Parts: sequence; structure tokens; C-alpha cells
Amino acid sequence: MKWIKQDETLRVPIKSWCEPIEEGALQQAMDLARHPVIEHHVALMPDCHLGYGMPIGGVIAVKDAILPSAVGVDIGCGMVAVETNLPAERLAKVTARRATAGKAEGANSCRGRGGASAETGVGGLRTLP
Repeated sequence: MKWIKQDETLRVPIKSWCEPIEEGALQQAMDLARHPVIEHHVALMPDCHLGYGMPIGGVIAVKDAILPSAVGVDIGCGMVAVETNLPAERLAKVTARRATAGKAEGANSCRGRGGASAETGVGGLRTLP
């Protein structure tokens, strides 16, 4: 971690791995740190930069709320969908093996489903006919 910002104007601290940080991205992080549903801290990853309401590369945890705008309008950046001939069951086994190997606790939680199964496939997806 490069720095922590915590003062009386913020509900939660800002922990940053980004240095230097754009002024606009810092202001967005400070706005988030004042938000009533933000929990624990606001984290800024090394690639942090100005977003639309929330900095790109920012990570937050919320309690009893959903903040769709926190996902960002560039949700697809750096992602790609690829059709393969691999069955969902095979991908589910690989994902489950990675999670149980302790490489990343909750590794599948980004899909909001808590993991994969042979019945639903990765992230609840099913094998296409």
C-alpha cells in the first residue's frame, strides 16, 4: 500500500496502491468515503483513474445497498466473451479446483453466485446446445 487518507470529513479511510493519483479520481474516492453505505474502506488499485462517479480501479464494500453506478459505465473494459468448445462442466471443475486450492478465497464471488457447479456451470451459465 502506498498511502492511507483518513480525516474527520471521511466516514471510512481511503487505502491506495496508486501513486500519483489524478485529482478527479481522488475527489471521487473522497465522495465515496463519505457515502453512508460504504463499509470498512475505499481501496484504489495501482491503475486508478477518473471514472464516472467512481474511480476506475476503485473497490468498495457496501452494506444493505446496491450501487449500480459503482460497477461503472466501462464494465466491459479489459473483458472479452469467447465462444469455446469446452463444456461448462469442465470449466466448473477447474474453477472449483482453483477455489479449493486456496489461491483466492471467494474467487467466484465477482459473479454474485458464490461459485460454479456442474449443474449451472460457471457463474450460472449453462452449456449451449
